[in-house]
Amino acid sequence: ITTTESPSPTITPAVATNTATNNSSAAVTIPREPFQTLLFQVAGLTVAVPLIELNGILRYPEKLIAVPGIPSWGLGVIRHRDKNLIVIDSIELFVPENLREMARARSNLRYLVVLGGGRFGLACDSVDQVISLSPDEVRWRGERGRRPWLAGTVKERLCALLEVPSLSRLLKDGRLEENDS
Repeated sequence: ITTTESPSPTITPAVATNTATNNSSAAVTIPREPFQTLLFQVAGLTVAVPLIELNGILRYPEKLIAVPGIPSWGLGVIRHRDKNLIVIDSIELFVPENLREMARARSNLRYLVVLGGGRFGLACDSVDQVISLSPDEVRWRGERGRRPWLAGTVKERLCALLEVPSLSRLLKDGRLEENDS
């Protein structure tokens, strides 16, 4: 596992004509061609992120800078490449509220999956592997509902596929509600 930030991926999925929309009315493009995703684990859950959206993988920092008034999903901030990178509590994001205490007990945060142009990092236990998916291997969400960051579910692995542009907008605007999990 490489723990330094990587250059922007060059894989660009072909654009399909069918799109789904989220609550912010931005269209989500469903690729026509196979695309690569990175699988990572948090508290036993597997999450997939398209490689085209990945800005790097970092080791979990020893110290976080506390930020007054940061929402419950923000663990703190680190300095990375002369910018503030917000460390996101992935358990708060992905795990239902009634299971979070148990999830935290089994979690061992060791990495940050850097997304959003390097503005935030999802705290995770492990970074697993890169897999190639064809669009028909994903059950795409037409309704964004309470989880606009969820593009769909990888059928064979039963894991969430992130819709990073929507997640980035929610985090940037501070609109990620605790009940969105």
